[in-house]
Amino acid sequence: MYGSVTVIVLLAGPCFCKAQDSAWERVGPGGGGATFRPTFSYRHPNEFLLRCDMTGTYHTQDGGQSYRQVNFPNGAHSFAFDPANGKVIYIGSSVLYRSSDGGDHWDQVYPKPDQVLGRSYSGDHAEMSIEVAKNVRYWPAGEVINAIKVDSSNIYFAVGHSLFYSRDRGETWATKDLHVRLLDLYIYQGVYIFSADSIYRLDKEKITASALPSVMEPVAHFAAGRTKQTGSIIFYALSAHAGIWMSHDLGKTWSRSNSFPVAANATAIACAEFDASKAYVVVDRLEEGPQRIWYGVWRTRDNGDHWDWVWRAGGGTGQYGVPDAQNAGNLDDGWAGRAFGKEFVQVLDVGVSPCNGDTAVITDWYRVMKTTDGGRSWKSIYSHDYADGRAASTGLDVTTTYGVHFDPYDHKHIAMSCTDIGYHHSFDGGKTWMRAVSGVPSDWVNTCYWVAFDPTDPGKLWSAWSGIHDLPRGKMTRDPQWKTRCTGGACVSTDGGRSWTPLVNGMDRNSATTCIVVDPLSPAGNRTLYATVYNKGVFKSVDDGKTWVQKNNGIGDNTRAFRIAVAGNGDLYLVTSPGAVYKSTDGADSWSKLALSEDDAFFPSGVTVDPLDPQRVYVGCWAGGIFLSEDGGQHWTSIFDKKNYVYDVAVDPHHPGRIYCNTFTGAAWRSDDYGRNWRRIQGYDFHWGHRVIVDENDPDKVYLTTYGSGVWHGYPRPTDTISARLTLDRTEAFVGDPIHLDFQIHLPCGRRYVILRPMRWGYVQGNTLTGFNSTQLQKKEKNGYMDLPQYGAIDYFEEDKLDTIPCTDLKCEPFLVRVTEEGEYRIRVLSALSAYNPGIKDADSDWAYFRCVKKSK
Repeated sequence: MYGSVTVIVLLAGPCFCKAQDSAWERVGPGGGGATFRPTFSYRHPNEFLLRCDMTGTYHTQDGGQSYRQVNFPNGAHSFAFDPANGKVIYIGSSVLYRSSDGGDHWDQVYPKPDQVLGRSYSGDHAEMSIEVAKNVRYWPAGEVINAIKVDSSNIYFAVGHSLFYSRDRGETWATKDLHVRLLDLYIYQGVYIFSADSIYRLDKEKITASALPSVMEPVAHFAAGRTKQTGSIIFYALSAHAGIWMSHDLGKTWSRSNSFPVAANATAIACAEFDASKAYVVVDRLEEGPQRIWYGVWRTRDNGDHWDWVWRAGGGTGQYGVPDAQNAGNLDDGWAGRAFGKEFVQVLDVGVSPCNGDTAVITDWYRVMKTTDGGRSWKSIYSHDYADGRAASTGLDVTTTYGVHFDPYDHKHIAMSCTDIGYHHSFDGGKTWMRAVSGVPSDWVNTCYWVAFDPTDPGKLWSAWSGIHDLPRGKMTRDPQWKTRCTGGACVSTDGGRSWTPLVNGMDRNSATTCIVVDPLSPAGNRTLYATVYNKGVFKSVDDGKTWVQKNNGIGDNTRAFRIAVAGNGDLYLVTSPGAVYKSTDGADSWSKLALSEDDAFFPSGVTVDPLDPQRVYVGCWAGGIFLSEDGGQHWTSIFDKKNYVYDVAVDPHHPGRIYCNTFTGAAWRSDDYGRNWRRIQGYDFHWGHRVIVDENDPDKVYLTTYGSGVWHGYPRPTDTISARLTLDRTEAFVGDPIHLDFQIHLPCGRRYVILRPMRWGYVQGNTLTGFNSTQLQKKEKNGYMDLPQYGAIDYFEEDKLDTIPCTDLKCEPFLVRVTEEGEYRIRVLSALSAYNPGIKDADSDWAYFRCVKKSK
């Protein structure tokens, strides 16, 4: 009966989300990862949205020449433009969002913000879960909104087995549970709802169903629209094993296309909503013999009667990373085509302009390509390409990046270590980029985890590689056979990263290497190197990497070594995942486990030593926040929210006391006092963050590496955001029993504030109190929630004036509320900061909901 509720609100503005801050530039080659669900606006064929499976949403209004990014926890899974108002856009995720200004700002439509009781994060990727009020219909954790359709003030969306719909632009909602997973929607004289074996129709409030022919089942994808010539409606259905089917009578009868090969593994279909005789199908595999595997796109111009290739690539064995295929001949491609076009590349999704069936967008593992002539030609819109092979970002950066690395002899030479696309570097200060993997074994080349430049030998650098990506995420090692896939090792370059030589003596070619560091005090030409190998432990070389020796003495059974750091005094610190941090004072000959936490289940992810103080060590944890030692690892203090997922910590050597961290909860943070107090960095909100890296060429700037959004570059300006947090000890109680409320507020540093502390408790009449805190209590009536007089507990506060306050969570003593009638209630705390500090926003908490019932006799 009793649960816990946490309500948090970040008071940065009136909307839940804002499109990407222009203060941050995106650096990198562009593209490089998988994208899905291209969805066009009705007002112009140059405007569309698409999503990445790494949580980012990308919005272009110039046909893909540039993109801005919109970020939500758990990412987007479906889109809809309002046909009647081009500035109204919907995004479906774990909740439903809407923009009314063309994508500049976003509001949460369902469930409404005041219906959300709390948010929490868990799992490999810090997936967000929400708890809603008991009177709000919501879906199980893990489900997302996978289809949205909009018509005037009607909104429909599908999630799991249920259809949600509103007749008043989202003010009120109704639901229909159809007991089968819903795939897509189409509005025509009501709304048609597609599933794998049936089509349903909602007309007013009535649902009717018609089963699909058994020979079609299961259907994987649908498309529907009206033909331009006759205005008739056509449904397309993509069967999982029986080809493409069409219906011209709203699903009553179906016919199969004889011109499309049933053997083709087709994965997506789309048509132009108002030019529906034109449709496209994505095929990721069509076998014409064991050595003749084709992939690409088919198209029809005549309602599905005839289908033809309009993008045909492959022709080889269809194996990842094997360059025995051919790229399609009608592609005006970019860097990714040169890098991967001779390999098997899975085509993923397609979207078609609703009014012009000759305009379509195709996505695959690395690229976004667009046609405006019905598929006769395709042009890359994922990157700005140069004739000499360089590439620059369009804002569509969808790859994981681990580090940004600086050449000590050429400040314009910058390297980037990436998942899926390997090593990239720039010779013009990050404006343009080139992929450079020559010499790296083909089964290593997927991921470059780290790069280390020689401090005194121009042109020499080392790199860490593996064919297994996404380490140290737990999902990569749950399969008991995971070590059999751990190809990889270390490489060296003596020509500035243009070509590479593997260094395998003593380590072999099956060593998933995730970090490599140089001891700067070791002699040039015979550098001492340390490498972490995720499937084997720690390796050391004293001859520039020519030979390696395993160094695991003192490390426990878990040898999943992920990160290693060298302190200024030569001490070494090592992270193994999950669960341990080690130190060596004898050059890795022996290791001692450090006692960071009483919880052996914690997951350290990164370790950093202050370059100005070798005794000051930071460890980022997953989850677990940040631990700090100021005595070389003997004692540790938690200095960041233990529930937060911190990938790594960065120390700024140019600003003593300044440290940064990036997280998997949509924020990067800055501290200016060694981690005692933290402020969020403005403008950055990507959900899955990796590292903050100080720009060695402009120390006032930083690079932010990410798990799926490339690299961000800009000034790490801290916000003055105020957050307020209200916690109830239960969501349901008996009438007359106390519910305890706990309120705390987080304030930014460096401002002159008046702090008001709790002094005594009492009950007062009215809803608005002067002073720091008052509460607003409401009861649910027929017409909604209505204010109640406050004959519950209210806090009084005394003033305590300070010149400055620490940036910390100011926690009031717990207080309580009692109600004397059964019913549903909500309460929030109102904080009048602005009355004492002009220009500062008040910090009101969100509503917390609870229910009171009578005791049974």
